[in-house]
Amino acid sequence: LDYSETLLRRKLQDIPDGKWYAEDYLDHDGLTEAVYVTRLWLQKKGDELIFDFRQSDNQAPGFINCPYAGLEGGVFNSVFPLLCNDIPWNSGILRPFRILGREGALNYAKFPAAVSSGVVNASRSVANATNAALAKMLSCSEKYRDNLMAVWSGSVFPAATTTNMPAL
Repeated sequence: LDYSETLLRRKLQDIPDGKWYAEDYLDHDGLTEAVYVTRLWLQKKGDELIFDFRQSDNQAPGFINCPYAGLEGGVFNSVFPLLCNDIPWNSGILRPFRILGREGALNYAKFPAAVSSGVVNASRSVANATNAALAKMLSCSEKYRDNLMAVWSGSVFPAATTTNMPAL
């Protein structure tokens, strides 16, 4: 665990400090067509990263929200392959990060908000915003610029077409 943490902190030291913004959109909440925005400010200071999602939209009335665990999962979905491709994956990697959310937001739903499709939707939106912000950060590093990748996962909402179906 300590070995993985040390390797990641060394890598982060090689990346210039800065602050980057990214956002991602969901266009349906399972009940109605409405646009929901995941907003991320990523800040890199020394050997630490702060992921600030507190400006994301409020939770939706439909079931696209995710709990805080979905927020974390979305962040690490992008962090592990982009920053830790050459580092053993374990919980030591989590130590240099702070994830800030706002309870009652789309990506940090407050009970009893509907979250049954949150992993597919809000958590994926978090991953997309995280991927975009990390790519901007890595583009500022001569050493790690070749490790960045464009956002590759679109929004997924397979249940949107079934919400108004008549009962059988």
